[in-house]
Amino acid sequence: MIEWNEMHLQIREMMRRFVEQEVKPNLEKLEHGDLPPYEILRKMIKSFGIADMAKARFARDKDRPPRSDEDKPKKPSDERGMEVAMSMIPIIELCRYSPGMVTALSATVGGKVAKGDKIATLEAMKMQTNILAPSDGIVAEVLVSVGDSVEAGDLVVKLRA
Repeated sequence: MIEWNEMHLQIREMMRRFVEQEVKPNLEKLEHGDLPPYEILRKMIKSFGIADMAKARFARDKDRPPRSDEDKPKKPSDERGMEVAMSMIPIIELCRYSPGMVTALSATVGGKVAKGDKIATLEAMKMQTNILAPSDGIVAEVLVSVGDSVEAGDLVVKLRA
């Protein structure tokens, strides 16, 4: 789990506002190909200095000698924490408005599941996510089918004890 510091939380809030102002009103057009996403992405990259950070990292990394087996693991640093945050926060905030598609179902009505068993697989933004059973139980109802579109918070199955 990642613990965001105060600066990360401020960046997240700014990114959230950007997505709500630039992406959310255009979601239908973006999803159906009526509006290419490039201008919105360029604006996001410019607004948050993402290109500048990538250039700085490239310049730093290109002059670094190759790692050897003897190199010690790096300790966490504020700079690395900011790099991780700036790569994850935009993805997290964009995914809030990107529906997923059910690509596989492992649960069937009447089937037993244990906590942590895979019950479904979703795909969103070219990434697959396994949905795991939150507890032991018996599948009482499957609420989706392969190919269905789902959003954050949608129920996939109902379990009973």
